Amino acid sequence: MTSHSARQCGPCHLGLPAAAEDFAALAAGRAEPGLMSRLRRRTGLLP
Repeated sequence: MTSHSARQCGPCHLGLPAAAEDFAALAAGRAEPGLMSRLRRRTGLLP
C-alpha cells in the first residue's frame, strides 16, 4: 500500500504506514484495546 503513495499529503505519508502497522498487529493477534477504533479513524482519512 505505502509503495503506491505519492507521499504528498499527511494522511498518505503518515496514515498508510500507521494503518499497515495496525493491520499487522490485528493479523498477528496482537489487537490491543482501541486498535479497531484507531484503525477506523486512520483509514477514514485516506483517499
